[in-house]
Amino acid sequence: LLTGAQVRSDLKNSSSIKMRAQKATSKMFLLLKALPFNCPSILISSYKAYVLPLLDFASPFWNPHYSSDIATLEKVQHTFTRQLFYRCFPSPDYPLSLPSYSDRIKTLGLRALTERRVIGGLCMTHMIMNGFTIIPRSLFYVYKPLRDRTSSFGINIELTTSTPRYHSFPVRTSRWYSQLPDSIRTASNIRMFKLTQKAATRANIIFRGLTTNNVKVMVNAYTTYVRPMVEFCPSVAFPVHKKEAGKLEKLQNKVTRLISYKCFGYNFENRPRPEERNEMLNLKSLTYRRKINDFKHAYELLFGNSRLSRNQAHFLTLSKSNLRGAGYKVCKDPFKTKMREKSFANRISNVLYDVLRKGKIPTKYSEFMNVMSKE
Repeated sequence: LLTGAQVRSDLKNSSSIKMRAQKATSKMFLLLKALPFNCPSILISSYKAYVLPLLDFASPFWNPHYSSDIATLEKVQHTFTRQLFYRCFPSPDYPLSLPSYSDRIKTLGLRALTERRVIGGLCMTHMIMNGFTIIPRSLFYVYKPLRDRTSSFGINIELTTSTPRYHSFPVRTSRWYSQLPDSIRTASNIRMFKLTQKAATRANIIFRGLTTNNVKVMVNAYTTYVRPMVEFCPSVAFPVHKKEAGKLEKLQNKVTRLISYKCFGYNFENRPRPEERNEMLNLKSLTYRRKINDFKHAYELLFGNSRLSRNQAHFLTLSKSNLRGAGYKVCKDPFKTKMREKSFANRISNVLYDVLRKGKIPTKYSEFMNVMSKE
C-alpha cells in the first residue's frame, strides 16, 4: 500500500481501481438521493467536489492502461451523466433518445476521465520540469542532445518492452511532453501552461474541422472560441512578465499564420510578419486589447459606472496636488514586488498621472479613450 493505492507484485492495480470505482459509485448515489434538486449546476458541483477526487486521486502513480480498468473508472461518470439527464432533462422517449456519453459530457461541461488524467500528468510534468515541486527533475527525466540543426537538448524517451514500464509516469509523460509546442512547454507558471494548452488545443480542433477558405469565417471562429480563453478577466489575470505576454501573443501569431496559409496561399518562405497579418485580418494584438480593456475599467471606476467603488477598493485614489499645474494627483501605492507593480491600480495610476500633469481628465468616453491611448 503506497499513497493509498494498492499495487501487486506484477505492477497491476486493478484491485485498487475497482475499490475506488465502488466507493465513488456509492458516494455518487448517496449524493443523488440526498440532494432533491433538479439544477444541473448544483449536482455537477457536488459531483466534482465529492466523487471526482476519488477517481482522480494519485492518477500520475496508478494511471490505468488496460481497457477494462479504464472502462471501470469511466463507467462511474457514465452512470452519473445518465442519471443527471433522467432527472434534469426528462423525456418520455428515454432511453432511446438519450444522448451518447460524449454528447452528455459536452452538454454538462465535463471532461472524460481519460482526458483529465492526461492533463493532470502533463501539469505534474511541467511542475517538475520547472522546479515547482520538491521532486528533483533528474529523478524522472534525462536530457540528451538532439540530432538536428538546433543543437538543443530534448527529453530522453526510454525504450522498453515491459508494458507496465511503458505506461509508467516518467516514460508516458516523456512521450507526451516532448510533443507539446515550445510556446506551451516554456510557460513560466502552471496557470499559463494550462491556459495556452487549452487554447492551442481548441484552435487546432477548430481549424481541422473547418474546411472553408473564407477569411471571415476563420477569423470569427478564432475570436468566438479561442481568443476569449486567453482574455478572460484580463484586468486581474494580467501577464506580469514579458515572457508570459509573449506566450499569449504567440497563440494569435500561430492562428494568423494558419489563416494566411489556408486562405491567402502563403507559405513558410513568403509569409508576412505577425503585425502585417494582424492588419490584413483586421485584428489587434492581445497586448493592445489588454491596454484598452484597462482604460475602459478605469473610466467606469472614475465616473461611477461600475459596481466596484474606487474609494472602498482603494483603486485610483485622487488627492489634491501641491503643484501649480494640476489640481489633483493620483496616489500610488508603494510596491516591492513585480506582481504588485503590474497590478491594475498601479498600471492605470501611471497613465493617469501623466494625463493629469498635462491637464484635466475628459468626462466623455470617446475623448477619455483618445487621451489615454496617446500616453
